[in-house]
Amino acid sequence: MTLSDWITMLAEEHTRSFLQALAAILAIVGALFGFVIGRISAFRAARRIIRAHKELENSGIVVFEAHELYIDPEDGGIRLKISSWGGKHTLTELLHDPILEAGVVTIARKREGFLRIEESVQKLLMIAFEEAITGNDPVTNLNRLKGRRHEEDEVIMCPVTWPGTREAHLIRVVLIDTVWIERLADPAIVAKIRVTDPRHEQRPQWLHNIAIQWKKEQRKPWEVACIWNIEI
Repeated sequence: MTLSDWITMLAEEHTRSFLQALAAILAIVGALFGFVIGRISAFRAARRIIRAHKELENSGIVVFEAHELYIDPEDGGIRLKISSWGGKHTLTELLHDPILEAGVVTIARKREGFLRIEESVQKLLMIAFEEAITGNDPVTNLNRLKGRRHEEDEVIMCPVTWPGTREAHLIRVVLIDTVWIERLADPAIVAKIRVTDPRHEQRPQWLHNIAIQWKKEQRKPWEVACIWNIEI
């Protein structure tokens, strides 16, 4: 091998090494660029959701929604029907305290999900929701006062700030029959749920999230829990 051939071979080897190193660097830069762009896109999407949530027309309105689950006898599938419980309410009607109301609105507007605030306010909020559901029936109250039992159903009550659609309400109080709450923690069960109204297609996932959270909340003191088991 002549000196010229040796120099040529060495140059080619260095060129290959350089190109390989350059390709590796470009791949790393591309991956980092993609990661940054993805994070920016996710951040912007989250900000859009928060902005849309803050711009809800009916902010300050509470709706109680009963989620009825039943087995369809024809195919054995699970059907979900949702109905409003007692119409719509304002926080003013439920809380009777402007300072408390302002605090709840401030927290609810910050994020979507479970409605949880500081301990003393959480207790008052949940009591207000429970009273709105159970009503102020004198027979019921007398039975409770005397320690007598009466016809009741147990339901899970959970206030959330998942709007679902743009015209949705600021706070939804989700009601679920207690016989379903444990089953809803199973993704296989949730996958079998079919809604009777296409507008509610996200609700099975909501119920699954609530069921998962219930495993934690039922072990917490009732003063701080954001999910309660109540009798109506």
